[in-house]
Amino acid sequence: MNRDIEFRGLTGSVKGDIWVYGTPYKVESLFSADERYYIRNKHADERIVDPKTIGQYTGLKDKNGKKIFEGDIIDIHQTVNGYNQFVIEYDKYKFSARYYNQDKKQTGSWYGYDLDELFEINESEKEIEVIGNIYENKELLEG
Repeated sequence: MNRDIEFRGLTGSVKGDIWVYGTPYKVESLFSADERYYIRNKHADERIVDPKTIGQYTGLKDKNGKKIFEGDIIDIHQTVNGYNQFVIEYDKYKFSARYYNQDKKQTGSWYGYDLDELFEINESEKEIEVIGNIYENKELLEG
């Protein structure tokens, strides 16, 4: 298998939250119970990130060439079992896409497509598009 192993995490800055891409690691304090999570990029720059926002790159890109990460919300621009939006998750041993119910503003817990399966369903259209993520686009997830 020959895919890029890359992660991203969201951090605050003077200009607001920004995404940092690279390799995550955790540092535990010797003097307290504090833990800090960092992401180091290929230039050895590192930033503190919120551990809840760390997500791995799936190895796939959307129709615009944008990398698809865990936590992204995608629109496949067609309907599969009544849904066209999915949230990307890592489920035990693989990435999956859970149905996203736009009316109820929640992900379906009963089934998740394997990402390769979802891309095969959509192969003729090639319309899969990242429309947001679960961290920055709370308005997509709130009921």
